[in-house]
Amino acid sequence: MYDNIGRKIKGLSNAIFTILAVLGAACGLIVMVTSEGVMVLIGLLMFIIIPVLAWVSSWLLYGFGELIENQCIATEILQEIRDSINEKSITSDNLTDENGLYEYENALHEYENTQASICPNCNTEQPDNRTICWKCGLNIVE
Repeated sequence: MYDNIGRKIKGLSNAIFTILAVLGAACGLIVMVTSEGVMVLIGLLMFIIIPVLAWVSSWLLYGFGELIENQCIATEILQEIRDSINEKSITSDNLTDENGLYEYENALHEYENTQASICPNCNTEQPDNRTICWKCGLNIVE
C-alpha cells in the first residue's frame, strides 16, 4: 500500500490539478454562457484563473512527492554503501600482513607497550611524552 508513496503523491497531485482545472474551467464557461454583462467577464476570469491557481497549488503536493521519492532513493543508495563497507570490513579482518598478524593487532600492541604516567591530581593515564595532564591541565612532574 505504501510502496512507491512518492510516486503516488505525485500522481495524486496531477489528479487533483486535472479535476480542479476542469471544474474551474467548466464553471467559468457556464457563467459566461448563462450570464450577461459583467458576469461574462467574471466567467472569463474564472475560466482562466481557476485552472492557473489549481496548477500553482499542485506544485507543493508534487514537490512533497518528489522529495519523498528522492529520499527513498538516497536511503537505498546509503544502504548499499553500508553493506559494501560491512563486506569490506569483514574481508579486511581476514587479511594478514607478511608476519601473519593483523594490522590493527600490531597497532594495539604498540599502544599497549608505550609507557604512560598517571596524573597525581585526577589519576588520568597520560602518554609518556606529556608534561601537562590532558584532562585537568596540571604540570606532571615525575
